[in-house]
Amino acid sequence: MNLPEITPMILCYNERDNIARCLEHLEWAKEVVVLDEGSTDGSHEICAQFPNVRIEHLERGLSLAEKCNRGLEKITSEWVLSLDSDYMVFPNFVEEIQTLQPTSEITAYRSPFKLAFFGHAFPNSLYPSRAVLYRKNTASYTQDGHAHRVQLKGNIETLSTPIIHDDRKSIERWFHSQSRYAREEADKLSAIPWSELALQDRLRRMIVPAPLLVFMWTFFVKGMMWQGRSGYYYVLMRIIAEIMLSLALLDKILRNEETNP
Repeated sequence: MNLPEITPMILCYNERDNIARCLEHLEWAKEVVVLDEGSTDGSHEICAQFPNVRIEHLERGLSLAEKCNRGLEKITSEWVLSLDSDYMVFPNFVEEIQTLQPTSEITAYRSPFKLAFFGHAFPNSLYPSRAVLYRKNTASYTQDGHAHRVQLKGNIETLSTPIIHDDRKSIERWFHSQSRYAREEADKLSAIPWSELALQDRLRRMIVPAPLLVFMWTFFVKGMMWQGRSGYYYVLMRIIAEIMLSLALLDKILRNEETNP
């Protein structure tokens, strides 16, 4: 696959702590499209230092899916590499995509992820793989709770080289975002019939088990107990995220009971 046929597309909102590291690994791209929702922390100035970056300004209030769909309209290349500001693609990833020879039936490639904190990458994959490289004309985005999902037509192949996810934003910013995510995820889980929920979402709807199981899964099964302070940091973040979701679900139930005794 020829690199000029690929346009990286990056979501950005006040990503001063991440965006430079992301863009430094994309100098191979002819053009990088950054979708910005009105950053006020200097992200624009950082992006302007990279000659291959084009910033597309988006109005506030759009969902993540709406932002990505707007971004697809701005891209003219055949292929899109969809990234977040805290993702990094290293040379071995670029080397792999250069070897790809997709047939007309192949419309996308999913990539595994490695999670890192402050430069320390965990050996075990804690994130599911997802489609990141796809033909633009086969893709559209939909919102799924607090997350967004790309919908693709055709065959999806799997890459062997992971993308590194290393978010350096402050813990205060994480708490603020997680509060909103918990509300959005609680609304999503509450609206789905029990019979249609996946096992992990049923456990979340039960409120109490999820935080306990997340601790056991991350600390013991995924081996975070051996990863030092970075591993403890991740485990605590995942437990707190699940507790916040449990609280949002319980809050929703109690308020509904108060309104409809």
